[in-house]
Amino acid sequence: MRSRPVCPVLVLLLALGGLAIAGAAETESLAELRAGLESRFEILELSDRVVLTLPADEPGPRAVEVAGSMIALDGEAVGTDELRARLGAEAAGWVLAFAELDEAARRELLAAPAPAAGIEEVAEAVAGSVAE
Repeated sequence: MRSRPVCPVLVLLLALGGLAIAGAAETESLAELRAGLESRFEILELSDRVVLTLPADEPGPRAVEVAGSMIALDGEAVGTDELRARLGAEAAGWVLAFAELDEAARRELLAAPAPAAGIEEVAEAVAGSVAE
């Protein structure tokens, strides 16, 4: 049985299509990660690290620092278990996902525009301005 020659153009198109899909999925994932971080933290980008601050009325650490793969709570380096214990599983998951990003992905995430307001937020804003 003879094998058929593979069309190089077809291989190239399939590869580029896969890259486009992967790139779109990565961008969507970065947007989801940013939305998750912003739902819990205020994000402050410094030259050598990113500081995530919690609202003052929430119990727990005030600041989460991410520098490279190092994570610190209020200036003290912590491991995964302590991070989860002190922040909760969901918030720790967002922080760990951010810490795993390479520098280029972090820059892309931080440069992205904030997610658009949802319909509920717009309705609340309109209702609030009408009530005044």
